[in-house]
Amino acid sequence: FIADDLDHTITVLDNKGAQLNKIGRHGNSPGEFSYLDCVITDSEGRMYIADTGNNRVQVLDSQGEFLNEIGKWKTFGRFKNPRDLSFDSQGNLFVTDWGNHCIRVFDRNFNFIKTIGKKGKNPGEFLNPICLTHDANDRLYVSDFKNHRIQVFDPKGNFISIIGGKGSAPGEFRHPVGVAFNSRGSLFVSDRNNHRVQVFTADGRFEYSFGKDGEGKGEFHKPADLDLDRNDRLYVVDKGNRRIQVFEVQ
Repeated sequence: FIADDLDHTITVLDNKGAQLNKIGRHGNSPGEFSYLDCVITDSEGRMYIADTGNNRVQVLDSQGEFLNEIGKWKTFGRFKNPRDLSFDSQGNLFVTDWGNHCIRVFDRNFNFIKTIGKKGKNPGEFLNPICLTHDANDRLYVSDFKNHRIQVFDPKGNFISIIGGKGSAPGEFRHPVGVAFNSRGSLFVSDRNNHRVQVFTADGRFEYSFGKDGEGKGEFHKPADLDLDRNDRLYVVDKGNRRIQVFEVQ
């Protein structure tokens, strides 16, 4: 499933890259999207979409039919450009609330649980959090985009540590975006303005990086989100080159 932000649709591909279906269209009605940024599925095949331009998260069934939406609560107001989604092992949904500089957490029935973080540069604070993921122990890893770092939180949302900082040396970032783990527990991060992917241990130790600015195979121009499949193939949204690149990684 690919969130095509400029086409305002979800593109469904098979495992060889052939298109199977397109879901949605541009608009603000149920099942329509505006600059969607992320789509994930739960164990029952339901799709959860960060409908960024409409300031909501939509839930569709496996056939693409609208089920529900999350977007406005008296508890905190409403989203300002939600960007990414992740489930913990309990089925709680975590959402990066880009414009509100925080993470929102909901239970499996879409009830609001809590907010993690606020606007700022201190540990546990964010400047436009963009992507997030969980490790096997339910620790939360968040790409803190304009603070040029990855922040790590325990399962209760308490701050643990920071990975990286602004720069171009190994282990540093210039606007990190996608974050994902492989089966060995290595953390992959798309380093947008350094045009590379960096790899770390779960505790933040730099392992290696690959890629450089360019249009050739294995090169990137402003890589965005990334993810790994069950066979540890890495899929990188090479946004500036308008393509997705696939890698075999260790």
